Amino acid sequence: MERYVFRFRGPAAPKEQSDALRKRAKVVDSSPKQLLVEADAAEIERLASDFPDWMVSKEVTYKIPEEPIRVRKPPNE
Repeated sequence: MERYVFRFRGPAAPKEQSDALRKRAKVVDSSPKQLLVEADAAEIERLASDFPDWMVSKEVTYKIPEEPIRVRKPPNE
C-alpha cells in the first residue's frame, strides 16, 4: 500500500466528502483541508475520479542529512 495526499481545492473540505473518503480508505493523518490516505493505486484512482474537487498526489518524504552542510570558504567578493 502507498500513501497519497488528498488536498481540497476550496477554503475547507466539506464534512460529508471527508467522511466519505474516510469510509473508503484508511486515513493516516488529517487537517481541515488535507487527508493522508493509505490505499492501493487502483483505489486511489477511483477516489480521485469520484472526488474531483480534491487534488491527489503521492506522498513524498525527504531524508535529513545526518551531518550538517558546512561552507568550505566564504564567497569571493
